[in-house]
Amino acid sequence: MANNLFVSQLQNEEQAFPPYPRQGPSVHTAIRQYVVMVSIMLAEYRTTWFFQVFMGLLIPAGIIFFLKSVGVVKSPAQAIFLLGGNMATSIAFGPTNFLITKIGWAKQIKEFDYWIALPLAKFTLVFAIITISLLFALPGLVGIYLMGSLLFGLALVAHHLFLLPLLPLCVLPMTALGTLLGCYSRDGQTANMLSNLVLIFVGFLSPMMIPNDVLPLPLQIVARFVPTTYVADAFRAVLSNQMNLHFEFDVYILIFFAVLFLSLSYVFLDWRTK
Repeated sequence: MANNLFVSQLQNEEQAFPPYPRQGPSVHTAIRQYVVMVSIMLAEYRTTWFFQVFMGLLIPAGIIFFLKSVGVVKSPAQAIFLLGGNMATSIAFGPTNFLITKIGWAKQIKEFDYWIALPLAKFTLVFAIITISLLFALPGLVGIYLMGSLLFGLALVAHHLFLLPLLPLCVLPMTALGTLLGCYSRDGQTANMLSNLVLIFVGFLSPMMIPNDVLPLPLQIVARFVPTTYVADAFRAVLSNQMNLHFEFDVYILIFFAVLFLSLSYVFLDWRTK
């Protein structure tokens, strides 16, 4: 009698644990979870998406108006240089800044404690967050391109269509960098400070609005290890229709940065709050 009771209790415990059937890893499951995660995060920003998009458009647009008003742009070459730099700046002020603060505040409010309780792979969460930032980046980039072309007097020519496949490649390493920096943010305040440092460096201390050879030597060296330098160069190459070996080098460097930062973000994103 006691043995039967023990066996019955053991069977009940086996049926009760786990509360949901375990699913083995599969491509179908990963895709389904990814789609659900993106839908949840889009719903989270349904009332604030405008401000996220506006951040990637406001300051670069202000720089364009300022440069136009003071008469800095005196040739098509200068216009292309400044427009490419502004498009790269839009990424830093948009998705990069968004991801640093998003992950920093998520760690402070212990948001990851919720996601870790679900049967969810960490890479699914990382790619869902990056996808949202990519979606927020595209309107700002398109807006800066159209506004800059109009104010700087650049024609909208056919070869500019090569910007379309280039946009995700240019945005991805910057979003991955934002994710990585967010992983090092202990809380929301630290994330805000890091994002401000990135904005200051990209906006004023890197070859976005200023030619690289004009910068001090230490900044010239640092610029070689920052993806925005190659993002701006790639944009300028397409705008000027000079997609040569230097452009191919920029593309390879951007792929390298994307893989590197995504890998480091996956490794260093700690689900556990301390």
